Amino acid sequence: MEIWSQKSRCGVFEGRIIKAYNGFYYVRSENKIIECKLRGRFKKDKPDILTGDLVKISVTNENQGIIEEILPRYSVLKRPTIANIDQVILVCSYQQPNYSVGIFDRFLIQILAQELDVVLCMTKMDLYNKPEESEKPLDYYQKIGYKVHYLSLSNHRGIKDLEKELSRKTNVLAGPSGVGKSSLLQVLIPEKEFEVGEVSAKIGRGRHTTKHSELLYFKDYLIADTPGFTSLNLSNWELKKQKNFFTDFLDRSSSCKFKNTCLHDNEPGCAVKEAVEAGEIPEWRYESYQSILNEVRENPPRNGEKKKW
Repeated sequence: MEIWSQKSRCGVFEGRIIKAYNGFYYVRSENKIIECKLRGRFKKDKPDILTGDLVKISVTNENQGIIEEILPRYSVLKRPTIANIDQVILVCSYQQPNYSVGIFDRFLIQILAQELDVVLCMTKMDLYNKPEESEKPLDYYQKIGYKVHYLSLSNHRGIKDLEKELSRKTNVLAGPSGVGKSSLLQVLIPEKEFEVGEVSAKIGRGRHTTKHSELLYFKDYLIADTPGFTSLNLSNWELKKQKNFFTDFLDRSSSCKFKNTCLHDNEPGCAVKEAVEAGEIPEWRYESYQSILNEVRENPPRNGEKKKW
């Protein structure tokens, strides 16, 4: 869904929250940024207001206003938390920090669980020193149907093709700290300065440079920078649904001996395990699945706690 204009009626304007900070909400409406506070009744109810939310505001002076109404959302990404987006740009890096299949798949299944479109990007490909024809880390994902882009931010390699994916959509960058999300934004939007951090030599992970989610308007698309993080908690997931987010397993699941209940673990007659043994599914992909499966098993929902997915 795309929302590119705001309508006003009787002094009430529609807009989109582009940033929330210290109790203030910065709303873009009719090409202006209005600093807003919540109407008193909202303070009592304490609604969950997110960057990306569509709202109605009344303007008290030229650059200040009050949020009168929060409009229904058409999508929500839970981590990083942002509302009303069309597409997630999932970013990883080839090195510094090194690409981790386990972390990448954890991000990916959470995006798929929320039924959002996803584009996969690997940065720092200027460090890739293998022959061009050799298999790259994300080639398998491309083979099973994902959109994949390899980027070198130092020479802008791959940027034009990525921008075609962003066009006429509300996008959000997501991924671990240090993989180059802010650097990618700097290349996409050179007019704006972004704080860029370095990877810690001691722990091999990136430092958080983006502290707050912010939605940016540029060319014919919107894109959000969000805080990175180094781990994802998969507690409170549902075992049977988790396997469905490994899309390359789905076609083979119908051939499992126990079609509806097979978790592709220790069950006899599992078509997915047979595909791994035949080399049709890479071992690293199956090991990533097993790692996530075990984590979900070890963190079942508490009594009375609602499952997230």
